[in-house]
Amino acid sequence: MDLTVLLLTKNEANNLKAIIPQIKSILDKISMKYEVVVVDAGSNDGSKELCEKLGVGFMVQKEPGFGRALADGISFSRGERILTIDADLQHDPKTIPRMLNTNSDVVIGSRWIEDTAVNLPFPRKILSLGLNAVFSKFLKINVKDMSSNFRLYRKDVFEDMKIEGKNFDVLQEILIKCVNNGYKITEVPINFRERSSGKSNVMLSKFLVSYIKTFLKAWRMRISCEAVDYDERAYNSTIPLQRYWQRKRFRDVMRFVGEHKTVLDLGCGSSMIIQTLVKEGRGIGADISFHKLKYLKNKSKGMYVQCDVQKTCFKDNSVSCVIYSNVIEHVKNPANSVDECARILEDGGHLILATPDFSNIIWRITEFFYDLIKTGKSYKSEHISPLTEKEISRMLEARGLNIEETDGIFFNSEIILRAIKKSSAEHI
Repeated sequence: MDLTVLLLTKNEANNLKAIIPQIKSILDKISMKYEVVVVDAGSNDGSKELCEKLGVGFMVQKEPGFGRALADGISFSRGERILTIDADLQHDPKTIPRMLNTNSDVVIGSRWIEDTAVNLPFPRKILSLGLNAVFSKFLKINVKDMSSNFRLYRKDVFEDMKIEGKNFDVLQEILIKCVNNGYKITEVPINFRERSSGKSNVMLSKFLVSYIKTFLKAWRMRISCEAVDYDERAYNSTIPLQRYWQRKRFRDVMRFVGEHKTVLDLGCGSSMIIQTLVKEGRGIGADISFHKLKYLKNKSKGMYVQCDVQKTCFKDNSVSCVIYSNVIEHVKNPANSVDECARILEDGGHLILATPDFSNIIWRITEFFYDLIKTGKSYKSEHISPLTEKEISRMLEARGLNIEETDGIFFNSEIILRAIKKSSAEHI
């Protein structure tokens, strides 16, 4: 099945009678297999009988709320792509072919780009523009219409996504999770019309309360280290200390890299270090997260490898420089990961390692205050291998890696060092 069209309804029989034939007429002209499914919230206007007559699927949502209906519809869908469209005729089905021809993981039918015609009462128009602007600016998401339900998704974006929202706030939740997972999002212009018939199921009070809760939850999701663009956004942060920290690390690491022609960044994330090295044609990005690598690939074409830093696919003595920045504290067996770095480094090659010094009181204070604003799993608990500078030095020396130079960030709370790999004969 190529496409599933989802219509979420409650007592919308008159509108369904008009929009379903329009959708089927447009899709019948396109060479694809599709299904139309109505997810109903308990209508008593003959919607079920109408759907049977029109030859489309019909299901009743299990729990109340727009978000629950959308989650049920997505689970029920058989198509490789899923199109959601309002049943009230405010969305023009004529836009569907353009959306289908757009190569993106998520395509949004947007009211607020280019020269669109938006037929909305002035107060609603201002409210929608304002809320979308706030979400876009403060969450650092380049989307102008985050509340549009006229969307086309690749179904695989939902494979590892838990949909939690119960009301219309689910639209922002899904979009933010797609952004955090590195999926490509594109907006296409639409004309937005007044409802043809029926009554809107949006209650303003619930709508605003839900949006406030969603914004707070979304903001916490966006500052999570799990977001694919976390490192990049931290580099450009408006928080002075975070901005300084990221840029100092970037300068020190790039200085230590020097003129090396082939540089492997293990656990690269979305940092400006790997982005810069790839643009220079000498960087290889390696990370365990598929989503982060996909995000990097969408930014710049290069060599990216998904692997565990403790067991990579690289050959012995195959690279001249390895960057291992802010990763060692996150792995269960740090010594094994250093063994792997030493294995793939050629003799005379350099390891550049950065990690907090957990014996440093300034780092402990910084970590404590970061935990105060972080949601869910604490920042401290993610550091399962807290090492000191002395422990790191001994670990490197035992593996034939001699430290040549050391630098630090913020009173040496984080240490950055460069070590050279001795030849096998020298190490013995």
